[in-house]
Amino acid sequence: MTKKELFRLLKVESLLKRPVQDALTKSELLNELNEQLHRESLPTIKDRTLDTLFRQVEEILGCEVRSERIYSSGNDRPRYIRYIETRKSITDEVITEEQEVTIREIIQQLDRMSGNPMLDELRVVLGQQIEQRTTQGSDKLIVHFDDEDTYHGRKHIAAFYDAIQNEYAISFDYQPFGKEASTVTLSPYLLKQYNRRWFCIGHVNESPYKLTHFALDRVMSSPVKEEEFKHSSFTRADWNQYFQDIIGVTYPANAEPKDIVLHFYGKARSYVYTKPLSVAQRQIKAEQLNNEPMEVTLEEIIPNFELKQKILAFGDEVEVVSPNELREEMKQMTSRMANRYKPQV
Repeated sequence: MTKKELFRLLKVESLLKRPVQDALTKSELLNELNEQLHRESLPTIKDRTLDTLFRQVEEILGCEVRSERIYSSGNDRPRYIRYIETRKSITDEVITEEQEVTIREIIQQLDRMSGNPMLDELRVVLGQQIEQRTTQGSDKLIVHFDDEDTYHGRKHIAAFYDAIQNEYAISFDYQPFGKEASTVTLSPYLLKQYNRRWFCIGHVNESPYKLTHFALDRVMSSPVKEEEFKHSSFTRADWNQYFQDIIGVTYPANAEPKDIVLHFYGKARSYVYTKPLSVAQRQIKAEQLNNEPMEVTLEEIIPNFELKQKILAFGDEVEVVSPNELREEMKQMTSRMANRYKPQV
C-alpha cells in the first residue's frame, strides 16, 4: 500500500468514525475528503473510488459501513448518513514492524518539542496506535488514554489550521452556549488547546481590531474560505506573553494583571506543589508543604473564568486571600453553592 493510498484510507476511516449526530452523507463525505486531499496536493477522487475505499475499510476492520436515514430539524427531506461503529483502527492492521520503529523515532523527536498543541495531539495519537498494536490480542494494558472521540470540535481543526497556515479568512455559523447562532467571518491566527477543548483566536473582520476566541465545538457549519484576511503583527513571543497573563483562553476586556494570593489546605498543598496552577505561580519551596495553610502567589495574572474554575476545583481546601474583589466574588459563588445543598422545604 502506497503512502497516498494509506492517507486516503485513513481519512475515510476518520470521517466514517464521526459521532452519529455529526455523521455525513456520502456526497458530503466525498466533498470533505476531496478538500483534504486538495490541501495535501493529492489528486481528488470520484464517487466510484469512494465506494472502493468503503469496501477496503470494511475488509480491514471487519465491520459494515452503515447507511441510516435521519431527519434534520426543520427539514422534511431525509439525509442518508454513512458511518462505522468499531474500536479497531486501520493502523492496527497495516503498520509493519519497520514502520513501528519509524513511528517510535517520530514520537521521540516530538517529545523534544513543547508548547505546540498540534504536535502534542499528534504525539498522543501516534502513541495510541503503538499502544494498540503492541497489546493487540492481549488482556494486558500498558497505557490508557482519555477518549476524545466524542469531542465535536475535532472535525474543524484541519480547516482552521489550513486557514491560519495559508492566511485566508473563513466564515462559519457560531452558536455560543445559551445564545442564537450567527454567521462569523474570522481572520484566524492561532489554534489553542485547553482542558481537552480546541479554540481558535483571531479577529472578526466586521468589527474593530480585537482578539476574540471561538470554541471549535460551537462551530455549527463547515468553515468556508473567504478572500479578505486581516493580518496580525503577533510574533511567537507575543503569543507566549498573551497566555502568560491568563489561564485558558478567556481575556476579559479592560482587565489588568495583578498578583493573586491563595491559601491551600490539606492534600491540595501537594497537588499545587507538584503541578503548578500556571506558569505565573511563584516557586514553592519543599519546606512550605508543612505550612497549614500554604500560601501560593500567582504573579501578574488576569482573573478570568478559567482561573475561577480551577480554584473551585479544590473545593474547601483553598481560600482566595487577595485581591479583595476576587475574594468577594468567590465568596458569593460558594455561598450560592451552599444554598443549593440546603434541605428542600
